[in-house]
Amino acid sequence: MSGIGLLAAVLGAAVAGAVAPASDDPVRPDIVLIVADDLGFGDVSFLDGEDVATPAIDSIARDGAVLADFHGGACVCTPSRFAMMTGRHPWRSAGGLGGVLMMFDPSHRDRGLRPGETTVAETLRVVGYDTMLAGKWHLGHGDAAVSPTAHGFEFFHGCRGGCVDAFTHRYATEPDWWRDDDPLVEEGESNDLIAAAAAAFIAAHDRETGDDDPFLLVVSLTAPHYGKSCLEDAAGDPRSLVTRGAGAARPVTEGGDRRTCRPVNTIQATEEDLRAVGVTPGVHATEVAEATAVADGGSVPRHVRRGHYRALVHAMDDAVATVLTALEAAGRGDALVLFTADHGPDTTVSNAGDAGRWSGGKHGLREGGTRVPTALRWRGVVEPGRSITQTGGLVDLHATFATVVGAPAPEDLDGIDLAAIWRGDADPHLRRLRFRHGRSRSVREGRWKWLDGRLFDLEADPRETTDLADTHPETAARLAEAAAAD
Repeated sequence: MSGIGLLAAVLGAAVAGAVAPASDDPVRPDIVLIVADDLGFGDVSFLDGEDVATPAIDSIARDGAVLADFHGGACVCTPSRFAMMTGRHPWRSAGGLGGVLMMFDPSHRDRGLRPGETTVAETLRVVGYDTMLAGKWHLGHGDAAVSPTAHGFEFFHGCRGGCVDAFTHRYATEPDWWRDDDPLVEEGESNDLIAAAAAAFIAAHDRETGDDDPFLLVVSLTAPHYGKSCLEDAAGDPRSLVTRGAGAARPVTEGGDRRTCRPVNTIQATEEDLRAVGVTPGVHATEVAEATAVADGGSVPRHVRRGHYRALVHAMDDAVATVLTALEAAGRGDALVLFTADHGPDTTVSNAGDAGRWSGGKHGLREGGTRVPTALRWRGVVEPGRSITQTGGLVDLHATFATVVGAPAPEDLDGIDLAAIWRGDADPHLRRLRFRHGRSRSVREGRWKWLDGRLFDLEADPRETTDLADTHPETAARLAEAAAAD
């Protein structure tokens, strides 16, 4: 949809269905939540990234605060996004969202958010907020009943599932690109399209010419996660670095011709982004034939994969810049802007993420799997240059945003309200965060990290190398009890 088309749609929806704002809450900031898809401390230059440049993201940290102890809701996509949207632990999901939803698994077609699992978008709409999700949903892909538009988002532009191909906007053979609940075909790289849709929504709320309602805009990027391509296509595409096959061969019909598609994971940077970070498109591996690299991801040296990954980070930062520029142009630069990620980086042969000072990454409950790079800008409220040490995470956003806008929050939230701490009106306090992944359990409490019976002091041992459970048995026992609680 063009910016003009979206402007008309937003204005029409505002006239037809706006809810009156709370009269006793005069300050209702716009909220822009930007979420990267897999990201580590070593992948942004405002933290530990020495080989990347993320100037737009860095500007949020420079002009606001770094949330130094902020976490995803889980160490993989779907459950973490459940926590982010609902403010509840993912193991409470009634729709099978405690694990990752897979597009090709027939049993996952009827999974998704259920009625009564209230999202932060639904909460903010009660007090008159316009709402949009631009990008990745991954909380239900089977039908409209589990789409973003059924759960509080008036507008949606992006993919319902995960690891969509950045250029075909498919999950290998499955089309997965939408405008609201209508399938959409458009050309362009996914993060560029997501940022453009977000910018159009912001422009429709220009303070001088557009809708004057406050808004919640979730910009859920697909970078730097790999995409799911067809092997046969990716082998000849200089933008794509194929690193690992995934799934059985599947038939696909294009132009009336039926052929075989073997789904594979690919790091899908544009030629422009590759060149921007000093990588020559088409060079997939050193001293390895391209065909071999395509067939065997393990043969691709990490530094080659990292080069393509840096190009995805470049695309991610460009998307953030587009959103920030749109806010300024629309006179909405005083919005609460939070940049974060759903969980830690993918450090496997499917990608080349970097957790920086922390150990571990995606698919695990070490600190690198849950602690995510997070920066908060809220002009006039959050003092620039702060480092907020309060332990928090995506599970806290529902409660926090509800307080910020003066909306009544659901009573069954697991997350807590961090607004006063963000504002500087309250000091950080000791609290626990709990995580689950399969049979694995972990608990964070201040300096302590309990993980499957082991105890680590993160202040002295950030890489979780020395088990202190025997020397601090009372702490280990207390956190073990917390891990086992419902």
